Amino acid sequence: MNLKQRWKALLENAGIDTKKAKNDFQVLRSHYRESHRRYHTLDHIEAMLGLMDEYRNVIEKPIPFELGIWFHDVIYQPSGVDNEEESALLAERLMREWNLDPETIHLATEYIRSTSGHFPRIDSFDCNLFLDFDLAILGSEEKMYEKYQRGIRKEYDIYNDEFYYPARKKVLNAFLTRERIFFTDLMHQRFESTARANIKKETGG
Repeated sequence: MNLKQRWKALLENAGIDTKKAKNDFQVLRSHYRESHRRYHTLDHIEAMLGLMDEYRNVIEKPIPFELGIWFHDVIYQPSGVDNEEESALLAERLMREWNLDPETIHLATEYIRSTSGHFPRIDSFDCNLFLDFDLAILGSEEKMYEKYQRGIRKEYDIYNDEFYYPARKKVLNAFLTRERIFFTDLMHQRFESTARANIKKETGG
């Protein structure tokens, strides 16, 4: 996938002046290429865009959905406590500069904010599906999941094992306590059982 061309196509579909916004791709790319990132990179964005293409026919409002994908991890510091909010604020600022309509801005930024805790802030199929795409890695095949595990650990290498592993286990076990990890029937049927197996293996549950 050519991400630069994908970005340009999104801007054109949204009616955004590409001359005004073309440099913003470089801003996004520079964030996603930060040296401390191992999983929250452009590869993750590309994976979500791939799922979007696969399920495009069921997405009600694709423009805010895709904007949410591009921006949802643009600010990512492992020690940060407000990455999602900072990402949403950056997205909102740029979208206002592009003169996007208020509904698109609202939806895209609420999708981003919903990734904090992974609970939908909007009662909509699109918001649920957005969160499911973000968590699809949990239901990936064994080798990909192990690569994800290693990437997350490297991102959090500022913390020693005694701190990291109990904290990681707490986060993962919170997903296991949910009735469903994935909100939509589509993603529940596709990923739920594998995700639970992967988490239980990682946590020793």
